[in-house]
Amino acid sequence: MYPTDLEAHLESYGGWTDLSGKESDTPLLTPARTSISKTIVQGSAVKVQHAESGERFWIEVANYDPESGSIWGLVANELFATELDKWHPVVFHVFSVWEVLLPDEGERLSEGDEEVVAIVPPDHLPNAPPPEDHKYEGEFSDGEMHGFGTLTEPDGQVYVGEFRHGLRHGHGKQTFEDGGSYVGYFKANLPHGLGTATLADGTKINYEYSEGIILSSDGESDFGTDGLVEFHMGFDSLEDYPELAFKWFRRSAELGHEDAEYRLACAFLFNQGVEEDTEEAIRRLRPLAARGNADAQLMLGMIYGGWPGVDTNYEEAEKLIRAAVEQGNSEAKLELGLIYGRGEGVEQDSEKCVYWARQAADEGLASAQYVMGRALGGGDGIEQNEAEAEYL
Repeated sequence: MYPTDLEAHLESYGGWTDLSGKESDTPLLTPARTSISKTIVQGSAVKVQHAESGERFWIEVANYDPESGSIWGLVANELFATELDKWHPVVFHVFSVWEVLLPDEGERLSEGDEEVVAIVPPDHLPNAPPPEDHKYEGEFSDGEMHGFGTLTEPDGQVYVGEFRHGLRHGHGKQTFEDGGSYVGYFKANLPHGLGTATLADGTKINYEYSEGIILSSDGESDFGTDGLVEFHMGFDSLEDYPELAFKWFRRSAELGHEDAEYRLACAFLFNQGVEEDTEEAIRRLRPLAARGNADAQLMLGMIYGGWPGVDTNYEEAEKLIRAAVEQGNSEAKLELGLIYGRGEGVEQDSEKCVYWARQAADEGLASAQYVMGRALGGGDGIEQNEAEAEYL
């Protein structure tokens, strides 16, 4: 139900959530096909599309400033692919991202409207049909795949089932190019809940999904046990599908896999499938480092040794990296050598720099071999040996 006390509702959310991108010119909302009356926009609804999730939904307009083009309103739909809940208060800036066009000549205006303005983004055709290389046969609503239909992809995959606002959503069957298939429920294009996969050889495997991530199965792979399978699924997805990899690592971590915990921290640190958040990365690394995870000790030490937005603490950095060295971590040995080479928190010592770099190089670390090659070539902290330097 629409909130009866808007002020109290706003206070509960901490005010309006700005989705305009007004400062960066990268708006999160773009318009779906719609018309807005200049005289009656307040109290009406505007259809929009979220730039990141691709989900379309309606905004119940609470206020509209025609001079600035700003619209304040509440999300009017239950959303499935966007992190906004129903009645979430948002504000966005129309004219910074939309072209304002008068209706086509001869187009009839709604009775009582002083003027109707069609609002269309300059580089996007709203409510566009599926890509030209896809074939869709089925029901539409407001120009979108909506209802029951069949979507055939160029690689031969076919989905037959329910759609909602242009996405696979509901019960359906996905048939793959090798003849295998999956039958179950889909949520915002991803398997969700219980379903059954039939492999090309006829083998059937039952799965339980949560937004594309396998929670359990009765197949040979041990999903839902110690997190190892989920970790490898995340690692295999990381380069091409970082957002999916993040979900797999999160599931693996939930099952207690420590390497997945470390990967989650790195995801926040390096913007891998999730928005960069150094504080969250540090929060996740600290308990891992305290438990003796050498990778976490090294990474946390490097952060404290000099990272954008983080107060430098050379003493803590050296302590953490040395702890990783004591566990035999080759990268930590090189980093400890570089700390001596730079004299960060310790007395500068080229010989110790070379000593630790050689330890790492002898263990096969390519970056350490490069450092040793330069040291040997220049005689820095070690007797010059151009022949060995060239070999490295």
